[in-house]
Amino acid sequence: MHSLATRNEFLRLRISGLSFARIARQLGVSKPTLIAWSRASQPELDSGRAEAQDRAQDETSTSANQQLAELERRHGALRQELFSRALRDIPTACLETLAGELHKRIEHLEHCSGRGDEAETLTQPGSADVSSASSESKSDVTTS
Repeated sequence: MHSLATRNEFLRLRISGLSFARIARQLGVSKPTLIAWSRASQPELDSGRAEAQDRAQDETSTSANQQLAELERRHGALRQELFSRALRDIPTACLETLAGELHKRIEHLEHCSGRGDEAETLTQPGSADVSSASSESKSDVTTS
């Protein structure tokens, strides 16, 4: 008879995805015994796997949201810099390229994190984008 601690360790290892053969070697329990434990503990295993998957998904979502917030901050700062400079003083193509790349990364992360609806507010009429800012700056310089 094996201890309760050994059986609990089996459940933990099995939930984490280890094979019966590896668990058998690690715990010193025969593979047929592990299979029997698995059958008897199927609801616990299913529940543990679901919890582990939920935790992993939450961690991924949190990370994506943090990256998204940082990218949005950097994109906003870059756009503000573009608005504050005169066209003759900056390499506009460089700023536009960087702003475009950041915007693409933001859209990708918004899509991955389920924040796609919020992205619409960033591109609605009235919110300036990099291309319109560049056009406005160019027209200001050409008319002066």
